[in-house]
Amino acid sequence: MGVMLEFKDSIMSRTWICKSAEQGYMLAQYMLGKNLFFVSGSESDVVKWYQKAAEQGLAEAQYSLGISILAGGWVPFKKYQDKKKSHYWISKAAENGWLHAQEHMGDCYYEGRDVEKDYDKALLWYHRAVEQDYWTEYNRADIEYKLGKTYLMRKNREECFIWVRKAAESGYCKVACAILGYLYEEGVGVKEDMDQAKYWYQKSGYDDTAIHKMLGR
Repeated sequence: MGVMLEFKDSIMSRTWICKSAEQGYMLAQYMLGKNLFFVSGSESDVVKWYQKAAEQGLAEAQYSLGISILAGGWVPFKKYQDKKKSHYWISKAAENGWLHAQEHMGDCYYEGRDVEKDYDKALLWYHRAVEQDYWTEYNRADIEYKLGKTYLMRKNREECFIWVRKAAESGYCKVACAILGYLYEEGVGVKEDMDQAKYWYQKSGYDDTAIHKMLGR
């Protein structure tokens, strides 16, 4: 009986989403696109509903649309691959405050992926992303580490140390622990301290070979 009621509720829920989407409600349009994506809907239908919601300004839909049409992305819809259009929608989502889009934009500018490499713009987007309240501790630590390495590329050693230390102290970023060890060893943004260097190298969990390889030694 319980299974039948759950099945009936599921059908009613999807019927409601479909009707609401057709009536122009952007959240329902996004939910329908997402539902179709996870329940083997056609690529054209997924893109269609994401785009309808995205055009109404829904940041989640703008990001999902951008990722869906990104060549080489985690969901490469072969017929819809368009890097320029993907960048447009992801940047829209970032401007509208979607945290994953902001991190994505930071990555693009840091790596020079589909845009000219620009560490200042990477820092701008990483800072916007890290200020969001909705990250898991693991995700936040990852962005803090990205801020640290971007500041290092800008030759701002003090800020590099601050952000790498934040990431390392969170306990969720092993790479940051190893890099913090290196910063203490070399005195980058902080006074040289071999005891702290050894502590953070050990804390990272990497063996000497892996650390040497990571640091290019």
